[in-house]
Amino acid sequence: IPGEEEPVSPPDGVTGPMFYDIADHWAREEIEAMGEVNVVEGDPDGGFRPDDGLNRAEAAALLYRILGLGTPEAPTEKPFSDVEVDAWYAGYVNELKDMELLFGNPDGTYEPGENINRAEFLSMAMNVYYYISDADTQSAIDDLMEGPMTDMYEDLLENQWYTSEVTAATEMGFVHGSVCNDGRCFYAGNEVTRAEATVMLYNMFYDYLT
Repeated sequence: IPGEEEPVSPPDGVTGPMFYDIADHWAREEIEAMGEVNVVEGDPDGGFRPDDGLNRAEAAALLYRILGLGTPEAPTEKPFSDVEVDAWYAGYVNELKDMELLFGNPDGTYEPGENINRAEFLSMAMNVYYYISDADTQSAIDDLMEGPMTDMYEDLLENQWYTSEVTAATEMGFVHGSVCNDGRCFYAGNEVTRAEATVMLYNMFYDYLT
């Protein structure tokens, strides 16, 4: 589904394309803006693959870069049973786990190569947003999460593990879903694309980063 999320306000003055495969993409400006603040990176061949899925290792790297802490050191022990200490993403996963911003599966795995869905990525991003927020903002987020479910989406169900976070993120203007039928849908279980994830991060963090 193209254009899952809409930017709050597109950045001005971005030239490019920064990556060869985003010249005509709906999320070009947001991708380039987040590239300029060193959150997203392309491939060695100069592409970004905006419509490909985002895996859990890549998601951890994106969210750690939001914090502006530089490149993490490799861990001395596996943070999860399936994350080797010499993997390129091991430091990102380990640091976020230690900060309690990232969680694995009940069996002790992280599944770094598995693509992440929209609800999972939003949940991780909201953890980071909450972490960097002041007490007043954290309190406002708590109130939204404890309040009634947003009525923006036709497909959002009560009492799912992600319902409160989707509600809070929607009310704060971070996510908007997509047009579906006569309304809008969030598509929580759909794999998030690299472009969609980048636009979510732009909406949430660009002002903070700049």
